[in-house]
Amino acid sequence: MLLLRPVVVIALAAGCSKPPGGLSGSGPDAAPADASLNCSPIQSTCAAGDGCFWAGPGRFECSAALGLPRYHPCRQSNDCSPGDGCHLDDIVDFYCTGYCDYGIYGGERDPDHCGENEVCAGPLDDSIGICLGLCDPLDSDCPDGMGCYLRANADICLPVIDDLAPGDPCSRNNECRPGSGCRDEDEICAVYCNHDEHPERPDPRCAEGEVCTAIAPGERLGFCQ
Repeated sequence: MLLLRPVVVIALAAGCSKPPGGLSGSGPDAAPADASLNCSPIQSTCAAGDGCFWAGPGRFECSAALGLPRYHPCRQSNDCSPGDGCHLDDIVDFYCTGYCDYGIYGGERDPDHCGENEVCAGPLDDSIGICLGLCDPLDSDCPDGMGCYLRANADICLPVIDDLAPGDPCSRNNECRPGSGCRDEDEICAVYCNHDEHPERPDPRCAEGEVCTAIAPGERLGFCQ
């Protein structure tokens, strides 16, 4: 499994209210923006048209914002709109996601910065977090256009970038249609199932003749196989 449990925005799974600590991506964040002024990403302290972006450990600085919308693929922090940064990592791509006040709203929704179904996860740096939608891959409880995918430490909603069916070859989870993910061992899309309830046995989610096989030791989820 990956460092950040293949998770993001969005409708919360039942009983899942606190994100894992340090939930900001499984690898280094996207490139910092060119910067010139110290600032806070959760306060409007930059000039009009500029945003306050992550510029390295312990530093957020003002920079002109390209203005990409939330959940749009990005390469560096100031590709995103003011109030967002390039931090949501699906292992291959980065996406714009909102900054939030982790000091006050850690594990909860920041009403001033996060979407309706997002929580403030992290912290990314000091008291600053990022808005993520924790979800349940077995319920597909994400907004339209997003799917809930398995991650190493949490399950998050990610933009669905393709509509690959179970059995189709894949290279990343969010190429597969919601309710399924990319199985590492053979790189094909496979349906998620409940291994806790149906260990190595048929699951109602699986096709006839398939059983629910463990993804990893101790993991609740399995893949139909």
